Amino acid sequence: MYALTLLLTLVAQRPDSFAAGVREYITVDTSVVALTHVLLVDGTGAAPKTDQTVVLRAGRIAAVGPAASVPVPAGARVLDMSGSTVIPGIIGMHDHLFYTAAGGRAVQMGYTGPRLYLGSGVTTIRTTGSRAPYAEINLKDAIDHGLSPGPR
Repeated sequence: MYALTLLLTLVAQRPDSFAAGVREYITVDTSVVALTHVLLVDGTGAAPKTDQTVVLRAGRIAAVGPAASVPVPAGARVLDMSGSTVIPGIIGMHDHLFYTAAGGRAVQMGYTGPRLYLGSGVTTIRTTGSRAPYAEINLKDAIDHGLSPGPR
């Protein structure tokens, strides 16, 4: 579910500007999306809110509130997400794009790492150590320009 919501957010941002390697993860191709009947955790510490609608327009949250009272814009792609939970994107403050394998060997995860972070709900990362810093800078640039999927 996290991946679907994140991909909806990605496609709502700039549907025509993503490279083919990113577009393969996009399942909803429209600039206005309404996620209806969700359980919403807003990240403020308040209790989760049931039966909410979240409207995304051009990559931004345009409206949030009870499903019965939030108007869905004409032409919006409406997804009944009953049974699903929407949370704010997670910010990873201590992340790596490598792991240490047997024998102290470091394995770079420039391809799989960003996809795994997104699939886990992490939309922003801060790397805190790198074996290949220029590779990570180049990866950030590729993500920012829609050439590769990953957290920003």
